[in-house]
Amino acid sequence: LLLIQPDGVVRRWDVGMDVDGMAAQQDWCLLLERVPKTTPAVALYLASGQTKRFCVSEDAGTVEFLKAVGRGRNAGVLWSSGVTVRGFVLDVRSGRRVGFRSLLNGASGVTEPAVVGRWMFYAERTFWTVRMEVVDLRSGAVFGTDVRVRGRVWGVAGAAAIGVVWTREGMICGLGCEDACRVELGRAAAEVLLRDEGYGRYVAALEACGRRGDAANAGVRLLDSGIDEQPLRDVTERCLFWEAVETPPTFRAFRVEKAPAIDGRADDPCWRQAHALWLRGHKNLCGVENPRIRGWRWLGKMDTEARVWLAWDAKNLYILIDLDDQIIYPMDEDEEKFHNGDMLYLAIDRRGNGGLEADGDDVLVSLGLVVPRPKKRREGTRKPRGTYIVRQKDDGTGVIYEMAIPWEYFRGDRRAPWVDIPPSGPRKGFTFGLNLVMLDDDTGLGACKTLSLAPGLVIGRQDRFLLWRGFVPDAFAKVVLEEGR
Repeated sequence: LLLIQPDGVVRRWDVGMDVDGMAAQQDWCLLLERVPKTTPAVALYLASGQTKRFCVSEDAGTVEFLKAVGRGRNAGVLWSSGVTVRGFVLDVRSGRRVGFRSLLNGASGVTEPAVVGRWMFYAERTFWTVRMEVVDLRSGAVFGTDVRVRGRVWGVAGAAAIGVVWTREGMICGLGCEDACRVELGRAAAEVLLRDEGYGRYVAALEACGRRGDAANAGVRLLDSGIDEQPLRDVTERCLFWEAVETPPTFRAFRVEKAPAIDGRADDPCWRQAHALWLRGHKNLCGVENPRIRGWRWLGKMDTEARVWLAWDAKNLYILIDLDDQIIYPMDEDEEKFHNGDMLYLAIDRRGNGGLEADGDDVLVSLGLVVPRPKKRREGTRKPRGTYIVRQKDDGTGVIYEMAIPWEYFRGDRRAPWVDIPPSGPRKGFTFGLNLVMLDDDTGLGACKTLSLAPGLVIGRQDRFLLWRGFVPDAFAKVVLEEGR
């Protein structure tokens, strides 16, 4: 066994046994050592040169695997005795061990675990069912899911304190849990994946523990990892919406000395100095009710993902959106329903006073590539004040939206003076509500999902010129003007 650093071999140990498993971190290594007809042992080798050996329990039977855990001091070992699953959590610095055993008797085997942070997830098999358990690697506490599924195990995955088990007949999930409320959330989330009636229990659990943000983030991680089930998506979108109402996301726009050229290109020095906001994954995705399309899935970065830059000066607010999307359909202005084509909705709450519905100070602007044909004069199609451009990228990987919105647009007029902005421009600290919603149409049959800055503009099953019904400024992002960086 060699410890190698960039300057060469630092330490060497002679291991005189058969080694079935190895787990290593920066300053320690675990080996699972076997000698025929004897109890397996776990040997710990430290970078300091120390060596420790731990015998596995006499009823260990076959030790199935060895697993490295975390970056620092925690390690875990599991085995199956043919009757139950046992193991121990090891503090590699002190040598302290905490043993644990499965909550289920009669387990005939255990799958390779998935480890995320302090949590280890594994599935255990019996003759009639599969069950997943979660181990706290600091305390050795074991939490089990009440939902069980049948069938051969296909795999176990972990993502940010969430474990998922796939079998031939379904899937189960659980959260790494520190208290009873979060255990309940994990159990309810598992039911959401399997049965629609689990939705009510999941919502009740959220209300009971008062941690809507935790549950929303857990749902996002499950969806991003590929567990794309409609009941889970519905409850996650609802949690994200109310989380935004209670605690709106806040972004900062920095002042620039030289205005960017509004040309649909992201190479202006102004944008290179600004901080990009990433919109990606199910935290920023939401479905669109479209009877022409049955369901939707997010296929990753090149499906729908965007970076957003915000900047300002005395005259204008500047916005640049670099959208990655390999399939772009132009807007069809003759198609009144189902939001045909890829497009952007820009929504502004000029006073920043929120509300659960639109009022007179709110603005909604749509931009997109259009099917060229003679335009019809129609209310709602007037060109807004400012400079706007939509350009498809040269390599065909998406679209760039760029715009300069004059501050006079925020002031209003004598009949409706919305915001008191002096002629010299707004001051540092000026705050307003903003939402950016990009509709994604991948089939030409209408949009199936949106990518948004915040969940405050709900795209429902209605005429696209009546979007005010889904306009909720309370859930918009708050933009705060700051001086240059």
